[in-house]
Parts: sequence; structure tokens; C-alpha cells
Amino acid sequence: MNILLGVGDIITPKVSASILVLIIVSIIPILQPSEYVLHILILMGIYTIYSSSWNLLAYTGQASLGHSAFLGLGGYTSSLLVIKVGVDPWLSLLAGGVSAAAAGFLIGLTCVRLREWFLAMVTFGFAVIAETAVMALDWITQGATGYATPSLLHTRLQYYYTTLALVAVSLIIIFLVIRSRVGLAFSAIRENQLEAEGMGINTVKYKLFAFTLSSFFAGIAGGFLVYYIGYISNEIFSFHHSFMPLIMSVTGGLNTITGPIVGSIIILSIWEALKIINPIHRMIAIGVFLTLVVIFMPKGLHSVALRVIRSLRV
Repeated sequence: MNILLGVGDIITPKVSASILVLIIVSIIPILQPSEYVLHILILMGIYTIYSSSWNLLAYTGQASLGHSAFLGLGGYTSSLLVIKVGVDPWLSLLAGGVSAAAAGFLIGLTCVRLREWFLAMVTFGFAVIAETAVMALDWITQGATGYATPSLLHTRLQYYYTTLALVAVSLIIIFLVIRSRVGLAFSAIRENQLEAEGMGINTVKYKLFAFTLSSFFAGIAGGFLVYYIGYISNEIFSFHHSFMPLIMSVTGGLNTITGPIVGSIIILSIWEALKIINPIHRMIAIGVFLTLVVIFMPKGLHSVALRVIRSLRV
């Protein structure tokens, strides 16, 4: 990959702020938060990886309404490799990401030439097929009952710091891709695919790469999620999991590195705060919130935070 900028250029004020945030979240356990708070922070981290994977696809103007297929594929591959074959859990986590990437590559190979919303419908259909296959293979997957997954780590604190490491590595890789010539090609394709092709950009190749890399990170998030919660069933392919990365990315800010982070924190906070009402009403509340964000803050809450920071500087 041809990186355009040197290390000195990469350490921008935004990167410095990100490093500061990473230091702050690293010392949170020193404050001895409750197990519940740590649990929510871990989920926010996992969903940051998952929604960032969806957002990476959006960088090229593509959309997915069935990203839960890659989340679930990563989860099932990782856990079954450990339970049925005896593979090391850490290697199985990587295998989960690779299996999701392979599926993403095959789907992308046949679909990247489609317009964005036709592609979205294909991914939605793939999620339905994946869930049906899991139900049909109940002699391995236990169908709707699901099965308990082995533990990757021993304590919640270990899961917390491992989540931080995975989030940092994932975001750094995505950041480097976006700041490279590959990222420039992504932007050109998103803004005007015909003009990008006219400039000699191989749009199929770059869209396929984005689809494959996005699927890989979704698979990693799925594998780590099932190890953390200790259970997997066909529910991982649900509409809830398909739409969450979209909602989080739009809420935080599409086509930005920090958008999925902000979106994951906000949406999961609202979701937990409304835990006293039933899930259907919670989804309605999230839908109303998303509608308000799209109407009044189309660039996401990320842009609001930037405006506040700039006003403080003045």
C-alpha cells in the first residue's frame, strides 16, 4: 500500500486527541468502576469495530443491510473451530475474520457492479440465507437453541483491555487505508463512480477490496463478541445486528474515523438507559432519535463535537 504522508503528517491534532482519549479510557479501571460499567464499555468497543467495518464500506459509496451475516459467520467459525476441532481460541478469532472476509469477497465479486441499494438488498438476502443455513445445520449449530462458547479470557478486566487493543489496531489499519492512495480512490468512487473510472481508477477492484476488508473486521467483531458473552445462536443474524452498525455510523458521522466511535457510545447509552421498556419500544425510540439526527445534524454528532471544539479555541 502506498502511503501518501509521512509519520509527521499522520500525527495530526485529531490523532493526538485520539491518543489522549485512549490514555483516558486505559486508566478508567483505576477508578474501580462497577462490573456493569465495564461490561457496557466492552460492548461499546466491540460495536465500534463492527460499525467501523460498515463505515469502511460506506467510504466507497456502498451500503450493506445484512452485515450481521459477517458478524455471525465470524462468531460461528471461531467458536466451532475451538469446540469441534480444538483450534487455539486466538487463532480461531483470526480464522473467523478470514472466513467472513472470504464470504465478503465472493459476494462482492458478483455484486460490486450493482448500484448501492441493490447491493444492500443482496447483503440483506445473504443474512437471511446465513441464518437459514444455521437453522438447517442444527446438528452442528444447535439451531435456535444455540450453544455456550468457551471463554477467551478469565476476567472482565482482561476483556476490557483486549477490547481496547482490538479497537486501536482496527482503527489504525482503517485510518492508514483511508489516508493512502486506496482511500483517495474510495473517495473518488463515492463522489462520482463514472468520473473515477474516467480517471483510470479500477472501481471494481477498489470496491471489492473495501467489501472484503469490511467483512474481515465484522468477522473479528463477531468472534470476539461471542467469546465475551459466552453464547451464540441464530439471533446474531437478527435485524437488530444488521441495522445497528448503520444507525451508529449515521448517528456519529458517515465517512469519518470517529463517527462510529461516537455513534456506538451514544446509541448503546440510549439503549441501556431505555432498558426499562420493551425492545420494540426501544427500537422505536432509537428510530426517532436517528430521524432527528438525519434531519437536524446530517453530518452526525461528530460534526457537532468538532464545532464545539472550534468554538472553544476561539
